[in-house]
Amino acid sequence: MSVLVPALPMTGNQLKSVLDDMSARHVQHLATRAEMQARSDWTEGDVAVCDEGTFVIRTTDGIAPLSGSVVDLPATGAQAWLHPTTPLPTFARLMTDTRPASFFPAGTAITAGATVFLVVPQDDPDFHIETPGGLRLKAMGDRVPLEAFGIVAGEGFNTVMERAITALAATGGTIVGEAGTTYLLTERLDIKLGKVALDFRGATLDARGIDDSAGCAIRLVPDAPWLRNGDFPIVGLRLEGPGSEARMLDGIQIGRPDGMAAGHTAHFGLEGCTVTGFRNGITLGNQTWLNRLRDFTVSNCWSAGMLVDTVTNAGENIALFGGVIHDCRNTTGTAVALRVPKEANPDIQAYGVSFDYCDRLVDLQSGAFAGHGVHLENNNDHPMVSVAHTIGYEGPKFLLTGSVVTGGPFGPVPESPEGRPTFIEVSGDRAMVALRDTAWHRFGNPASALVKVLSGKPTVLLDNVDPQAQGDMTPALCKATSLIRNGSFDEGLAGWSVDRAFAGALNSSLAGAVAGTPGTRPTGWSQRGSLPGGVNFTTNLDFDRSGPRLLLSFTGTPVSGGDFGYYFNGAAAIPTRKGQSWTLSCGVQALKATGVIPNLTVVERGASGEWLESVNDPCPTDPVHHTRRVTRTIANPATAAVQASFCVAFTAGVPVDAIIALDLPKLYLAAAPEPGLSGSQPAPSWRLGIGDTAQTGASALRFDGDGTSPLLYQSLPVTPGRKQLLRGMVMVETHTAGAVSLWAEFRDASDVIVSETRVSTPVSTVASYHQKGAVISVPAGASRMRVGLKSEGFVGTCWLDSLDCWQV
Repeated sequence: MSVLVPALPMTGNQLKSVLDDMSARHVQHLATRAEMQARSDWTEGDVAVCDEGTFVIRTTDGIAPLSGSVVDLPATGAQAWLHPTTPLPTFARLMTDTRPASFFPAGTAITAGATVFLVVPQDDPDFHIETPGGLRLKAMGDRVPLEAFGIVAGEGFNTVMERAITALAATGGTIVGEAGTTYLLTERLDIKLGKVALDFRGATLDARGIDDSAGCAIRLVPDAPWLRNGDFPIVGLRLEGPGSEARMLDGIQIGRPDGMAAGHTAHFGLEGCTVTGFRNGITLGNQTWLNRLRDFTVSNCWSAGMLVDTVTNAGENIALFGGVIHDCRNTTGTAVALRVPKEANPDIQAYGVSFDYCDRLVDLQSGAFAGHGVHLENNNDHPMVSVAHTIGYEGPKFLLTGSVVTGGPFGPVPESPEGRPTFIEVSGDRAMVALRDTAWHRFGNPASALVKVLSGKPTVLLDNVDPQAQGDMTPALCKATSLIRNGSFDEGLAGWSVDRAFAGALNSSLAGAVAGTPGTRPTGWSQRGSLPGGVNFTTNLDFDRSGPRLLLSFTGTPVSGGDFGYYFNGAAAIPTRKGQSWTLSCGVQALKATGVIPNLTVVERGASGEWLESVNDPCPTDPVHHTRRVTRTIANPATAAVQASFCVAFTAGVPVDAIIALDLPKLYLAAAPEPGLSGSQPAPSWRLGIGDTAQTGASALRFDGDGTSPLLYQSLPVTPGRKQLLRGMVMVETHTAGAVSLWAEFRDASDVIVSETRVSTPVSTVASYHQKGAVISVPAGASRMRVGLKSEGFVGTCWLDSLDCWQV
């Protein structure tokens, strides 16, 4: 709006005319555009403000109406043009604006969407875009939308990107894709590294229209000195491919293309990018090193989610941070999340990356993959990871630390009921698999193995690997790393020893005991001594982690002293002679022990059964469970037999209130084991032998039990505080009495037993193979462990196969 003001001094009439003119032409505030169009008193230069913005009234130079920017005023024949400084809601509105350049003073700032542009003179060649009205604009700041470089009808997306990169290369800005926008790619897009940064967060690049002959949708190629690449990251690319297994188009290829003489695609970052629906999602090729991929997502590829094919001057420190590769599958089950061919030799570091629900997760044929806090998960029968060395100057090394390996929930293509054979396969003398501080759970089936050596003598290192055993369902870690030699008895009984001195089960299972007052003692036990008058006695049963235990309760005030208890082996004493050494072992826990002293005793008897001598070994009276042992070496030449017993000592007149728990009583003769067993061995009538079971068709140990309790074992070094995983397959073929168990016995440096335990629940049911095992802790003071199969009064025939032990 303009008002003519006469030269001063003005007369009163002149001043009145000026004030009247200003009153008629001040800014008019109206409610709607329709109200602005209805007025008939507009003149050139008037300003109107309505709900659609601020407009300037033009009575000359009329142009075609334009939605939101040029409005016809029918009552006066004039037009209302959007004020030059009024913001436009989108960049698209700016690119359709026909208002002439003469309407915009040079230096005016125009806002379109999130970008501010500066009006430059019409003869200034330094501009980014030109509107349909001829207005030349230059984006302000270092973040410039791609549209600022003009998407012209008929031009390909590549042309626009090239123009944008060229325009910003001198200043080093960032090209920004507009969020919510889908850009159509009809030909391969080459992005030159080290020129400008890209930020396409929220935008999508649709590559479905690119022909397979292009090879890939996007190539990241070298251009500037490689040290500059790190200054210009690529952020937020979302690239969508054809999604059909019949297509051969790859997603992003990083590397120097064939035919390019120089340059390195090194030392740059790819962040927050998503690639989905291609043959290979992301390929790292020649001249690629010191690269960082952060928060990436690759999915639904049918060859490899990520292919690291870095053959020439490439592969050094490829770092992956916090991304995921998932759902890469094909109809033949050969798609893989990460593939490294045999000549690539990269160094790949993965931090907090997930590899999920692909046919296979890692195919490593060369180089090194080090995963830190990674997650490997799927739910099919294929091995998750294959580490194979066949050729190439660097053997493959697959290393995991602090990670999780897990079978997934049953899905459309679930693991079979038998479980996958193995999670990690390794072959070749120069291959390596090393897992440390890694959890392995939901393994599907106890037949699964964590690592399986297919061929050669690769290096397999497992340290502090937690298989998260589920009861007896204890999986195998790796046969090649088992501490047990010849656990499948392929070499007969080589490496095995037998302690044949176990002198009867002593009814460790407490069969026959009945709770009550006084109750019924276990079958085969006999009473020792008499219960003093004034004492009430009750028998109860309960269970702890070692199995059943007998609870003996005493209350009252004894009228006389003496001992009361049981002979574990009943009235039948076990023959012995001078020089033999017997050890009685029994779990004892004094839940209460007021007024009593619990004792374990080995009693010596003469040829006629007369009592010769014994020494009571007092047990602790604290409420902690103790495995107590009393050893007696026979020095009296008249001693012909021994009996094992437990008793409680009473003192006349001293009130008692006691509950003593007993479990797993055993008596055995200390004897040197017999290594290198062969054929069958009597002791005295049980037998060991090697045969082929009808169920497995492979070698296994056959044990024919006679009701005594020998232990077939191997002796292994152990470390206190660490855990041991023991597993084996046990099958009972015939059964008359007793049971068999996997057993562990810990000994100190002097070969004295520290503790012993069943590793599995006892097996007595005639059936196919039972997979048995557990994770057990090594107690303080232990230096070696005897581990193997123990008869618990077993009468019948059983088989043992695939016995293995690992430190975890």
